[in-house]
Amino acid sequence: MSEPIDSPDHDACDGRALSDWLGAHDEACPICAYNLRGVRDAACPECNAPITLGVRSPNAIAGPWALALISFSLALGFDGVMSLFLLLPLIAQSGAAAAVAMWTTMVTLGVISGFGVVWMLRHRRVWLRMPARRQWRVAWTIFLAVGFGHALVGGGLIGFLMLL
Repeated sequence: MSEPIDSPDHDACDGRALSDWLGAHDEACPICAYNLRGVRDAACPECNAPITLGVRSPNAIAGPWALALISFSLALGFDGVMSLFLLLPLIAQSGAAAAVAMWTTMVTLGVISGFGVVWMLRHRRVWLRMPARRQWRVAWTIFLAVGFGHALVGGGLIGFLMLL
């Protein structure tokens, strides 16, 4: 049976495992990239950052998840601000068709972007189960779809308004 995680014996065992690992492997400090081979302490001798031995997954990378989440979040912020700006002419013109169409479109885009943010936050585990390469593909697809979707809808609205 293993030691409880919060016991002093567990910390000593963890320190020995770290020393044993670094005694036989080249590992870079995650902070300063100093080669930790042969280090006996649980801190980097170069930058004094604490180091631990751990288990990690190549799927647990922040880049693609952040790209997808930021894509939805930026769109949500843009749509929200534009909806507020478009609300003023809507009120002033007492419901002009063009203002109503633009406002409705921006609110709809905002709702879609909001659902994207919520989905990303609620389904992080699903995301992390995907291989890293697929995460990047999905993230770039979301980025491009959100960008092109807003450009197409925005361009269509501008064209519609110019016809009026």
